[in-house]
Amino acid sequence: MVRNNLIGPFRSRGKRNKKLKMAALGNLGSGSTAAVKDMFEAPDSKIGNAPMMEVQWALKSYSHAETYFNLITSVDPKLLKLTKKDNEIYAHFREDFKDVVINKIDEDSLKSPDSKKKWRKFCEEYRGEVEDYNFGTLLRIDSTEDISDKNTCIVPRVQFLAIEIARNREGYNDSLRQKYKNTNKNKTKDSNGISDSDITIADSENTIKQALENGFKL
Repeated sequence: MVRNNLIGPFRSRGKRNKKLKMAALGNLGSGSTAAVKDMFEAPDSKIGNAPMMEVQWALKSYSHAETYFNLITSVDPKLLKLTKKDNEIYAHFREDFKDVVINKIDEDSLKSPDSKKKWRKFCEEYRGEVEDYNFGTLLRIDSTEDISDKNTCIVPRVQFLAIEIARNREGYNDSLRQKYKNTNKNKTKDSNGISDSDITIADSENTIKQALENGFKL
């Protein structure tokens, strides 16, 4: 679950907010959520078929995606801790998937029957170790691009963590800060007189410290 104190300082407005929502909602009906659910046959799977659950998932996943993207475009990704098990997840990932290309995901390869079987085994090792380990999470396909309906696919949370921890450590997310540094320069004021550029990660030192020292709460 995304903490409110993380979402608040990073929340963008206007076009970007709508864009992220559409990225999440655009995946509904694509079969992606069902594909994630198929990887896990346990009765406590977090993904359901009911339309309301799908909408709730979309809202939660877009909030998570927004918060995470603002983090990696504001600080050096190599400094981020996504969980307390980052070292373990990264070592495990590169041991089991040493040849997987992560700068640009090949969806067909990622979701092939053999790959899904291998990822299922990988993810299940973190049951009870990582919160919401199998919750459907938006993953950017191209690590150099923003979140959009065309640049996201849905994967179990542990799979997202493994790939993004590797991207951060191997430098694939490094170019994002420069590329998107002007994203929040639109000074549209809200009812409290606060502009988009006022609501940035730089204005929340405690939040940055938490993300760097204690891990990014998903």
